[in-house]
Amino acid sequence: MVANNTMINFDDFIKKYAGVGIDVDNYPAGNLFQCMDLMHRFCQETLGLEDLRILAAPNAKTVYLNFSNVFGHELFEKIDNTPTGVPLKGDIVFYNWGADGHVDVFIQGDVNSFRSFSQNFPTGSKSIVVNHPNYVGVLGWLRLKPTTDWKKKFDELTIEYQTWRQVKQKEIDELKAKIQKAKNDLA
Repeated sequence: MVANNTMINFDDFIKKYAGVGIDVDNYPAGNLFQCMDLMHRFCQETLGLEDLRILAAPNAKTVYLNFSNVFGHELFEKIDNTPTGVPLKGDIVFYNWGADGHVDVFIQGDVNSFRSFSQNFPTGSKSIVVNHPNYVGVLGWLRLKPTTDWKKKFDELTIEYQTWRQVKQKEIDELKAKIQKAKNDLA
């Protein structure tokens, strides 16, 4: 599911798409530039998740409310909104606004207010930075789980084993030398 080797960081993503209408699925609804399109493009270009089935659903609210049944859910941690919770930069924020809800990507904020990168908010808008005075309507957010770089882990374990082996070999050599000295002393 993770295959994109041309990922860009979130700041570059914002620069690239600010003021641009993103249409990932070419869905012929009245407004081509939906919030879900921005989320999917973010997943592709910033998170490296190219498979468009990841977090796909009829609307944003369904992704969050039916999260455990959404394709790719195991890649994310679901964090419900609380009075003291604050997303991290790059978390995908879901809203309980209207029948379909809304989704965008958190930029910065605190427990009172925040900024996000959004599309189709206000309705019909292209991708813009939005200042939110509060968290009213925020259901919660998704955070990409850290992935294990198995090659790096294998390399670290190999080095650890080689170091351990060198220490043990030194102990073996010292014991052999003591045994040889004891043999010489007996002779």
